[in-house]
Amino acid sequence: MRWLSLLCSALILPSLQGARAEDAARRVPAYHRAPRGAHPASTGARPLALVHALIIDGNGGAPIRNGTILIRGDRITAVGPGPEIHAPPDARIIDVKGGAVMPGLADFHVHLAGGWDGEGVDFLGFNRYLNALLYAGVTTVLDCGNVLPYVQQMRDEIRAGRLAGPEIRMLGPLFDGGTPVWPPISFAISTEEQLPGFLRVVKAAHVDGVKAYGGLSDALLAALVREASKDSLRVIADMWGRNGTAPIARSGIAAFAHLGTVPVTDETIQVMTERHVASITTLVVFESFTRRRLQDPELLTQPLIRSTMPPWMLDEVRAFASLAGDSARVAGARTRFETARANAKRLFDAGILLAAGTD
Repeated sequence: MRWLSLLCSALILPSLQGARAEDAARRVPAYHRAPRGAHPASTGARPLALVHALIIDGNGGAPIRNGTILIRGDRITAVGPGPEIHAPPDARIIDVKGGAVMPGLADFHVHLAGGWDGEGVDFLGFNRYLNALLYAGVTTVLDCGNVLPYVQQMRDEIRAGRLAGPEIRMLGPLFDGGTPVWPPISFAISTEEQLPGFLRVVKAAHVDGVKAYGGLSDALLAALVREASKDSLRVIADMWGRNGTAPIARSGIAAFAHLGTVPVTDETIQVMTERHVASITTLVVFESFTRRRLQDPELLTQPLIRSTMPPWMLDEVRAFASLAGDSARVAGARTRFETARANAKRLFDAGILLAAGTD
């Protein structure tokens, strides 16, 4: 899928190749090393034909109506209008008339240990979370901060075919200041001298990039970018109120983990364009603080929610929705949400790469 490949290369650049990665893996014991060659073979399997489908290819073209997709093993071998694609005689046929077939969605900002409220944790609910992602059509995620052995094992089990879930890309623990906001999932950084050791740990775990967090000083952020680049690791930054600003964009980061909530300036757009800095949007996070969706009594009856949340969790969400929100905080949240939406439009119009994420 062209746009997904572009996002992966632009945001997290492959970092697992070469002797330096292997040397790091030998020096630092990985919690759970990734199995090699885990994907199924693409030859020898009985072919599968999806027929009478509405096909959306994800590249912006017109949908193909009454289309056929041929699949062998883990590879799509042909796509096109039904009359032009002929299924092999031994193919298994699935008639998907009335449905659509499209590339899997990518969520580029998740925390696979998080609870429904965005603050608690739910380590034991990983199966429910992974199944909900697949049910929603999400087949690739970028975990933007987690307990390293937990998310590493989850990623490796999925790749080995022993656990159902989306492809997991991960950044590992947050690189935060000396007093981390989220201690269980953070490295506490007070001096530049700490960075190489922590980077060796995440490199050995085969992370896809690193996450800078708002407690870092400008000097430590610059040092992290510099040290990470030595291992071909790019930095995605959540610098809180300075997301989407020119000084942070100049630091050498690959992307902002969130849109800014102050109006983006022409200077910032110019810097992001010149330095190829992307942004993950996470608009749904800003929207959640406005509480506007919770005002819809039908929200929790939607199949994507009702079918993926246990009754006790639905009860907790209903109880939360019944609480009266602080009017001043809700008003402020609405302002920040609308500003973030406007920023997304300006960045998009300027040709800056945006990736969707839910946090």
